Amino acid sequence: MIPKEVKPGDLVLAAWNAVVGAMNSLVVLPGRGILLTRHPAGCVINARSAINGFSGAWKVSAGTKSVKVARGFVNAMEPMVGDTLLSEAEIPYKATDFKDGRLWVGIKVTIDPATGKMKNSTQTTLTEKDLTVVVQSSPLSGDATGTTGFHPLALLLEKPTIRAVQIAYFDYQHSTAKKPTGPGKGYRHFFHVA
Repeated sequence: MIPKEVKPGDLVLAAWNAVVGAMNSLVVLPGRGILLTRHPAGCVINARSAINGFSGAWKVSAGTKSVKVARGFVNAMEPMVGDTLLSEAEIPYKATDFKDGRLWVGIKVTIDPATGKMKNSTQTTLTEKDLTVVVQSSPLSGDATGTTGFHPLALLLEKPTIRAVQIAYFDYQHSTAKKPTGPGKGYRHFFHVA
């Protein structure tokens, strides 16, 4: 509240305190997701509350012996790890798997070589052989026939402590294209943001 005007005979200290109180009530204070930077020309307000809690699909949490991956979908289906859904499973790995200080967490899709599509098209018939999430030492599928596709979700770094660097945040649609005849024939895999 702005104080009243000072008139001759008013106490200066009381008027001064009223002005200071009014100025303090107009000060912008930082809070959750609000960063303030003060400089001689004024104050810059950086509001980040909208992104503070965003983790998206496939959020990878790294442990020392396993990773936990949040729910994500490929062709509207949640990958399987063993006999359980991805969101309910932990994916184990060994500390000796780190060859160059990195491991890759990613989606692994296996297709039917005759059609170029995933073998199962419903969540009830899906198995780990068709759609899963794995931890491996290379971001490449390692499949010369093109029947297996790999798409990285996160990079695990070994040093200074084991941590996950997130790469993917959205659900995917998977498709393939047949390679031309010759060396390396098979299928190319595409993961489109859904």
